[in-house]
Amino acid sequence: MKILSVEIYNIQSLRGKHFIDFTQEPLKSAGLILLTGDTGAGKTTILDAITLALFERTNRHGAQKIAEKVISTDEKEAYVSVKFEVNEKIYTAQWNVKRKKDKYETEMWFTDHQDESQSIKQKNSKEKAQEAIQKVLKLDFEQFTRSVMLAQGEFAKFLKSAPKDKAAILEKITNTQIYRQISMETFERHKNERQTLENLQTQRQHINFLNETEVQGYQNQQKELETENRNLEVEIKEIAEKIQLCKQLEQVSNQISDLQKQEEQLQAKKVSIQKLEELCNWHEKTLPLHHQFGLLEGYQTDFECKKSEITKIDEDIQKKQKIIDQEKANLEQKEAELKNFSSIKEKVIEIIQEEIIPAQSQIQSLSEEKEREQEYLQRLEQDIKMAIYRAKIKWQESQNVTENQEKSQIVEQRINELEQILEKASENELNQKIEKEQKIINELESLKKLQEKESSLLQELQVKKKELQNAQKELIELQTQIQFSEEKKALYQEKVIFEKQKKELSELRKELQEGKECPLCGSTHHPFAQNITFELSESETEKNLKESERLLKELQEKILQNQAQTLSTLVERLKKDLKELQTEIQQKSKNLENENINQQNITELIITKEEKVENQKKERQKLRALQTEYSHLKTEQHILGIENKLLQKNLELENLNKRLQEAELKYQNAENECRQIVPEIQFRSYQEFQEELKRHQEHLEQELSKTQEILQQHLNLLTAFEAQKKQIETDLENLSKKISSEQLVLEKAIQEIGLQNIDELQSKILDEKTIKNYKTEIENYKKKCTENQSLLAEKIKEQENLREKVPAKVSWQELEGKKQALEQKRSENQQRLGSIREKLESNEKDLKKYQELQKNIENQEVIVNKWKKLSDLIANPQDKFARIAQNITLEQLIQRANRHLQNLSERYALQKDDREKELSLCIVDRFQADTIREVSTLSGGETFLVSLALSLGLADMASRNVEIGMLFIDEGFGTLDANTLDTAISVLETLQSSGKTIVLISHLAEIKERIFTKISVEKTGKGFSKVLVPYQNFTQNAPEN
Repeated sequence: MKILSVEIYNIQSLRGKHFIDFTQEPLKSAGLILLTGDTGAGKTTILDAITLALFERTNRHGAQKIAEKVISTDEKEAYVSVKFEVNEKIYTAQWNVKRKKDKYETEMWFTDHQDESQSIKQKNSKEKAQEAIQKVLKLDFEQFTRSVMLAQGEFAKFLKSAPKDKAAILEKITNTQIYRQISMETFERHKNERQTLENLQTQRQHINFLNETEVQGYQNQQKELETENRNLEVEIKEIAEKIQLCKQLEQVSNQISDLQKQEEQLQAKKVSIQKLEELCNWHEKTLPLHHQFGLLEGYQTDFECKKSEITKIDEDIQKKQKIIDQEKANLEQKEAELKNFSSIKEKVIEIIQEEIIPAQSQIQSLSEEKEREQEYLQRLEQDIKMAIYRAKIKWQESQNVTENQEKSQIVEQRINELEQILEKASENELNQKIEKEQKIINELESLKKLQEKESSLLQELQVKKKELQNAQKELIELQTQIQFSEEKKALYQEKVIFEKQKKELSELRKELQEGKECPLCGSTHHPFAQNITFELSESETEKNLKESERLLKELQEKILQNQAQTLSTLVERLKKDLKELQTEIQQKSKNLENENINQQNITELIITKEEKVENQKKERQKLRALQTEYSHLKTEQHILGIENKLLQKNLELENLNKRLQEAELKYQNAENECRQIVPEIQFRSYQEFQEELKRHQEHLEQELSKTQEILQQHLNLLTAFEAQKKQIETDLENLSKKISSEQLVLEKAIQEIGLQNIDELQSKILDEKTIKNYKTEIENYKKKCTENQSLLAEKIKEQENLREKVPAKVSWQELEGKKQALEQKRSENQQRLGSIREKLESNEKDLKKYQELQKNIENQEVIVNKWKKLSDLIANPQDKFARIAQNITLEQLIQRANRHLQNLSERYALQKDDREKELSLCIVDRFQADTIREVSTLSGGETFLVSLALSLGLADMASRNVEIGMLFIDEGFGTLDANTLDTAISVLETLQSSGKTIVLISHLAEIKERIFTKISVEKTGKGFSKVLVPYQNFTQNAPEN
């Protein structure tokens, strides 16, 4: 099975049409494809689209209400189409959805490009389409997601879980829960079949029979009772007819009485109907003034609303003024910080020029002088060697002279003393000095490594600081924009509420009814309540409000994406590591101060100390040679002179070292003083320190500029509030003039129709609903009077006809009592008949039931024996059968996983842990003499490789029925180092030789650098993304042959 193309339209974040064609280059020949994009861009949405087209469900959303979960926001239709190949045959699966109001209509199509007669394209055929797709794929949804979309995450969970939880996880991964279900079903089936047999046997024991004599007696009683009941039925029917006539006569008499009462009520209501007619006439007379009166009321309502609006704007101006005062104070604080930093900067530069730079020059000068003294010492050692050589020659010349024997003995005694001194000085002191120098070298090398690490951390810290500063600037800017947008939104919301209140007031005026009190003013007259209408269309204010809400939402999303907090945490961690490292460096530097070591010359001193140790070793050899020469020495005056010079130079060298140490201490104190003044800037060199000061000052200046911009924005908004207030005051003045004008015109028209004032006009005006109800009530009254009179005449005539048919001096109550007595007798007979029939029928049923039960018991015994044998084999409370099946499945999975693991890592192999009763795995470490290790000892990267091997093995098992030509692996590579990542990618690329294409889903930069063929998902804003496929520009970017 191999996917050839995917077409997506309006699915989640992928709004619009997106098409991925795996049959075009470079996707066609690529063995490894990277599906990349930012987190949340929509990479996994492409996998959801594939399973949606094939199975109408996804891993993330399941199958319930899938349509409303996957369709893009505010879209009315969507679809997914997947073209795939199985056994060199091409098929297409498509899933469509359309939204109509609050309902979603879905369709699923299946196309067989080889045989169109097998295609399913009719509506309401989703079940058939899914059956056809699964038949071709030979995979259901669970098998597809395990074999095509690898479940390495589940295997990582399986490897790290407790033994008691591994069985459940393995069931979920390998779908072996069916064996547990078979075992349970077998146990329950045997239990149910055995219970069924016991129930049948119990039923058979409770069956009783009647003998033939009892049956005959019951049959005779049945015939007698049936004859008596037939006679009673005839007599009851005659009495019922007479009762019916009596009841009809009584009913008609009651109806005549009711009609006469209704006639009296109608006459009493006549006066009120006349008053209603008078009100309707007045309404018609005042009809020409309705529109003018409604217009006046509208002006008055607008006037009150404008007054409320001015009050609200005054409150907003006061709030904004407080914010402006606060921003001004913030601006003054920023200016003070900038001024303070400028003075600090001048002080630090003064310290550098007056103390640090002269100290550096003094240290360099003393170091050069020390080198010159050391060269002079070397020359003295050469003179000592030459003097010893000359003394040896003289001693050889005078060896035969007897007169010098006594002096020779004295010289030999002195030579022995010198030999002991030289031996002691040569062996003990030089050895200790060499060991001390070697220890210093080791400390210097360690210090050098720490300083290299410190330099690396400093560089990383500077980068993260810059990123943090940029993120904080962006965050401040976004927060300012959000605050400004929220204020605009609040203003628009208030305007929308005000406009809605105006509209609601108009609607409430329509609901007022004549004669009922108004909840606001208490008036019972509501003229023109139905004559004033407002357009309930979307106003400009509502549009502005929606636009403000949209901008605010975008800004909030940007803040969520801002990484300032994350970068700040990282910078703090780097500072902590750097502080610990600097503490260790200072400790080592302190240990080396006694040896006159300068931190800035550590690298040179390491080389110098190594040379010095080597020279000292050579000097020790020279001293040993001198020891031999001293044994022949006869004179010592010249040597003692040279020794005195050597001792004097050593004293001068020690004095020089003390001066050098004092200069270095002065330099260190000046450097510490700079750090205390500006602790946030690391001191490394004068040039770098000046650049850091300059950058810090620029940062403060940018903060000052940003604060000025924010203040200006608030000032602009305050100006807008004041302009709006001025416009509303102008509107109030115009409305006041209109109200006065309309009142004069309306009062003149009122007097012309005979009314005194506007209040009297208002009392005569009725709304349309009231006038319509009055007219309907008048028409209904007249119609009801006519109908009542006609019906009364008909009922009187019907009463006369019934009196002729009803027997005289007989009431229906007497007839009813006689009828009930006969019915009671019939009921008693019927009960006796029912009892007899029930006994006879029950006896017959019992005979049949006994025969059937006997037959069923024999058949059930056969069934129980069969299930008992099967239950004894595979059904038990400890899930023995499920454990056996799981162990077999796990062994097969391990065999297939080891084939892939061999390619991923030659070091490890999987095997089942036979030491544990639970389902457990262990690792064979081939690099450690096949040592058996727990899987919990694996690192994160090693765990991922093992999980990937298990996933590939599971894919092999799941694809036994169909060849899988394409695999999707979603994330999981973040725990691998560079070498292991290269190995994993190389192994995945080798799967191309078996006809497989691997699609990795990841956003890691390391993977992007290693995989050439990429499908990118890029965000376009507002929560949507687009898919970029490499073949779209492959032709022009392809290298020339």
